[in-house]
Amino acid sequence: VLRQGPLQPGGYLVLGSFRNIILGRRSDDSDSDSDYLFEDVTAVEIRAAVVHGPSRYAVGVRRRFWLRHDGASEIFPRDIHSEQLNRRRHRHEVRRWLETELCPQ
Repeated sequence: VLRQGPLQPGGYLVLGSFRNIILGRRSDDSDSDSDYLFEDVTAVEIRAAVVHGPSRYAVGVRRRFWLRHDGASEIFPRDIHSEQLNRRRHRHEVRRWLETELCPQ
């Protein structure tokens, strides 16, 4: 799911619950014919790309989680840290994220 927009200095963007992030709009509609259920998801990766006006390159960050559905659903991080993608070798990967989601002309 793509969420975008400028942020004010010190601002933040609320993404919602993990269920909302994974299912998107379908999480609000119980009668929706979705391709999968929340309980079918076993792993999720959350990615963000930041473009700062004066900088030539975007900076990315990602964090991976795994889900367990034994009665109640639980989510666990794969690592305690988010992976920062700010090095030269990561530039192409972050750029691909942006081009895939934004489809620039």
